[in-house]
Amino acid sequence: MFFIFAVSKNQSNMKQRFLLSFIFVFTCMVATRAQIGKGSTWLGGSVGYSHSKDNSGAPATSTKQNNFYISPAIGTAVKENLILGVSLSYNNNTTKFGYTSAKKDRLYGGGIFLRKYWPVVNRLYIFGEAEAYYQAIRSTDNYTTGGNELKVKGWNSGIALTPGLSYAITRNLQLETGLNSLFSTRYQKRKNKQGFTNTESSAFNTGISLDNASDIFIGFRILINKKA
Repeated sequence: MFFIFAVSKNQSNMKQRFLLSFIFVFTCMVATRAQIGKGSTWLGGSVGYSHSKDNSGAPATSTKQNNFYISPAIGTAVKENLILGVSLSYNNNTTKFGYTSAKKDRLYGGGIFLRKYWPVVNRLYIFGEAEAYYQAIRSTDNYTTGGNELKVKGWNSGIALTPGLSYAITRNLQLETGLNSLFSTRYQKRKNKQGFTNTESSAFNTGISLDNASDIFIGFRILINKKA
């Protein structure tokens, strides 16, 4: 079953003009509201704590692990939808084995990042972020054979690329998800000291990481947008 409507030429032209005007206005609204104006302030980062305990064996072989990390970041829109910023990072991880042995790892550093947003529809963006970073590493481990504590000093430096999606819940709050460091290039160097033995090592790696589910992140970002 179908219907056929007869419309005069004038009415048809009027409807076409109305439809084109509506599409134009809607496009302008999307383009206007979906922009991050130049000079806007971008605030982000992450913080977290985790604790795990394994008492499946004897008390002397039990393990306890505590991990704390914080990574604040701030940036500014140097151009429309383009954020330039800096980030800091600190991670403290302690693992205890039995009653006396323990391993402590500390990592701290910072980086410079550039993030580009591409509006898809109103409130929804695709973004890509490139970051150059440096991290210092300090580690002590007395859970080693021979009874000599192992001390490690070193650093990491590299470039990481992160793609993702961002949704503007409000004008100042964005919900985002992405693949953290999907592509990365990293160089690392270590100095190890155990007793009277000193060794050095270095490594370089680059590539795409697709098999680690922990690289997927969900978070919030605060945006103080100068553009209404």
